[in-house]
Amino acid sequence: MADIMFRKSGYSPVTFGRSLRYPVERPQEVIQVVERTAGGELQVENLGITVSRRRLVLNGLSATVFADLKTWHSDVAVGALNEFYYDDENGSANLVRWIDDTLNMPEYFGGKYSVEITLEIVT
Repeated sequence: MADIMFRKSGYSPVTFGRSLRYPVERPQEVIQVVERTAGGELQVENLGITVSRRRLVLNGLSATVFADLKTWHSDVAVGALNEFYYDDENGSANLVRWIDDTLNMPEYFGGKYSVEITLEIVT
């Protein structure tokens, strides 16, 4: 298992070490419009888009990583505005956007933090 990392050229990377909590979620969504007719018949319009997401649950993060992650969310990713690379637990580089509006990192004991982050893989 490789260290998890966010990185982008021109910025200091954020490394999470091996703080990933299992199971790892990799949801995939087919974007469709689903409606019913007045007669109750289901109508589906396929928009032809498939979206892959990664939900990261990270525990035991230090105060330093906490501060780095806050800076990354506000100044580098700027929410979902900017793409960056996410190196996953297998060492694979994924071009992603951070799609969570809010960064919530509760402190749970002794200066350690936890966070849940949802990334959308850019295709």
